Amino acid sequence: MLNQPGVDKENIDYVWISGQLLAITFGSMSTTVSSITNFLLDYASRPEYWNDLLEEQEKFNPNDEIIDLDQISKMEKLDSFLKESIRLSGSYRK
Repeated sequence: MLNQPGVDKENIDYVWISGQLLAITFGSMSTTVSSITNFLLDYASRPEYWNDLLEEQEKFNPNDEIIDLDQISKMEKLDSFLKESIRLSGSYRK
Protein backbone atom coordinates (compact mmCIF):
# COMPACT_ATOMS: atom_id res chain seq x y z
CA MET A 1 0.00 0.00 0.00
CA LEU A 2 2.90 2.33 0.66
CA ASN A 3 3.99 1.90 -2.97
CA GLN A 4 0.73 3.30 -4.33
CA PRO A 5 1.00 6.56 -6.32
CA GLY A 6 0.46 9.65 -4.23
CA VAL A 7 1.39 8.06 -0.91
CA ASP A 8 3.77 10.24 1.10
CA LYS A 9 6.17 7.80 2.75
CA GLU A 10 7.44 10.53 5.06
CA ASN A 11 3.95 11.27 6.47
CA ILE A 12 2.11 7.98 6.44
CA ASP A 13 -1.66 8.24 6.74
CA TYR A 14 -2.40 5.32 9.05
CA VAL A 15 -6.14 6.03 9.00
CA TRP A 16 -6.17 5.60 5.20
CA ILE A 17 -4.14 2.38 5.41
CA SER A 18 -6.45 1.04 8.15
CA GLY A 19 -9.48 1.85 6.00
CA GLN A 20 -8.00 0.07 2.99
CA LEU A 21 -7.16 -3.03 5.06
CA LEU A 22 -10.64 -3.01 6.58
CA ALA A 23 -12.22 -2.83 3.12
CA ILE A 24 -10.09 -5.74 1.89
CA THR A 25 -10.96 -7.78 4.97
CA PHE A 26 -14.67 -7.02 4.66
CA GLY A 27 -14.67 -7.93 0.96
CA SER A 28 -12.83 -11.18 1.50
CA MET A 29 -15.17 -12.31 4.29
CA SER A 30 -18.06 -12.62 1.86
CA THR A 31 -16.18 -14.77 -0.63
CA THR A 32 -14.63 -16.93 2.09
CA VAL A 33 -17.97 -17.52 3.81
CA SER A 34 -19.63 -18.33 0.47
CA SER A 35 -16.91 -20.84 -0.45
CA ILE A 36 -17.02 -22.54 2.94
CA THR A 37 -20.82 -22.67 2.86
CA ASN A 38 -20.80 -24.23 -0.63
CA PHE A 39 -18.19 -26.77 0.49
CA LEU A 40 -20.15 -27.76 3.61
CA LEU A 41 -23.41 -28.06 1.65
CA ASP A 42 -21.68 -30.20 -0.98
CA TYR A 43 -20.13 -32.35 1.73
CA ALA A 44 -23.42 -32.77 3.62
CA SER A 45 -25.33 -33.68 0.47
CA ARG A 46 -22.87 -36.33 -0.68
CA PRO A 47 -22.59 -39.04 1.98
CA GLU A 48 -20.96 -41.36 -0.56
CA TYR A 49 -17.72 -39.35 -0.12
CA TRP A 50 -17.73 -39.23 3.69
CA ASN A 51 -15.91 -42.51 4.28
CA ASP A 52 -13.22 -41.83 1.67
CA LEU A 53 -12.49 -38.37 3.06
CA LEU A 54 -12.50 -39.65 6.65
CA GLU A 55 -10.11 -42.49 5.77
CA GLU A 56 -7.76 -40.04 4.10
CA GLN A 57 -7.86 -37.75 7.13
CA GLU A 58 -7.13 -40.67 9.46
CA LYS A 59 -4.24 -41.75 7.24
CA PHE A 60 -2.49 -38.37 7.48
CA ASN A 61 -3.59 -37.51 11.02
CA PRO A 62 -4.16 -40.77 12.91
CA ASN A 63 -4.00 -39.27 16.41
CA ASP A 64 -6.40 -36.38 15.77
CA GLU A 65 -3.73 -33.82 16.56
CA ILE A 66 -3.53 -30.34 15.13
CA ILE A 67 -3.01 -30.78 11.43
CA ASP A 68 -0.48 -28.69 9.53
CA LEU A 69 -0.40 -27.49 5.93
CA ASP A 70 2.14 -30.17 5.03
CA GLN A 71 -0.36 -32.89 5.89
CA ILE A 72 -3.22 -31.10 4.18
CA SER A 73 -1.23 -30.70 0.97
CA LYS A 74 -0.88 -34.50 0.76
CA MET A 75 -4.64 -35.10 0.93
CA GLU A 76 -5.52 -35.67 -2.71
CA LYS A 77 -9.16 -36.64 -2.19
CA LEU A 78 -9.84 -33.56 -0.07
CA ASP A 79 -8.10 -31.39 -2.65
CA SER A 80 -10.21 -32.85 -5.44
CA PHE A 81 -13.41 -32.45 -3.43
CA LEU A 82 -12.61 -28.80 -2.66
CA LYS A 83 -11.75 -28.00 -6.29
CA GLU A 84 -14.94 -29.64 -7.54
CA SER A 85 -17.00 -27.81 -4.94
CA ILE A 86 -15.53 -24.46 -6.01
CA ARG A 87 -16.00 -25.32 -9.68
CA LEU A 88 -19.66 -26.24 -9.21
CA SER A 89 -20.42 -23.16 -7.11
CA GLY A 90 -20.21 -21.01 -10.24
CA SER A 91 -17.92 -18.44 -8.64
CA TYR A 92 -14.79 -19.84 -10.27
CA ARG A 93 -13.61 -18.07 -13.43
CA LYS A 94 -10.77 -19.13 -15.69
